[in-house]
Amino acid sequence: MSRKKRQESSDDDVTYFVTNDMRMFDGHLDPDDCEILRGKHLITGEDALRLAAEEQASKAAGSEVGKLSAKQATLEPGKICLTPETTTELGKNAIATLTHYEGLASALVTRLPIAPAVRSARIDDKCTWRAVARRLHESMQKEHRLATGLWEPASNQLMGMALCKVAAQTYDEDFMETPWN
Repeated sequence: MSRKKRQESSDDDVTYFVTNDMRMFDGHLDPDDCEILRGKHLITGEDALRLAAEEQASKAAGSEVGKLSAKQATLEPGKICLTPETTTELGKNAIATLTHYEGLASALVTRLPIAPAVRSARIDDKCTWRAVARRLHESMQKEHRLATGLWEPASNQLMGMALCKVAAQTYDEDFMETPWN
């Protein structure tokens, strides 16, 4: 998720990429991670909440911080304006997709011995969720001679999250806690 915030000391916008994938900060990035992060500042969800609170405090104090100019409010072609409504709708769609991928990941982990490979990629090699998804996608495609992958794109972040969640559960661990995240 990206978030833009106006800097107080400059007319330039800063785009923040908000994530709870701690491997984005210290791990092995997938090429798609690198592309997504280009020109953005990486922050945690906790940092985003802090910035939002600071922005609200500035607005309450009458500051111009956080107010969009007409130029900023104009969207580039192919972009969407993130309103509370669109954000809610995107979140609902992401949850539905994640639920689907959790079912697929559960079936894969149950039928194939991939939990150790997921654990190794995430913990030992510090792969991001996208990198975990790509690594498993490529190895399963090769080992099982699949003509196409089981999910697209190969680096699907939600699939990587689902694989980590299901694999962590086989070890009675939580994929959002140490050592998984």
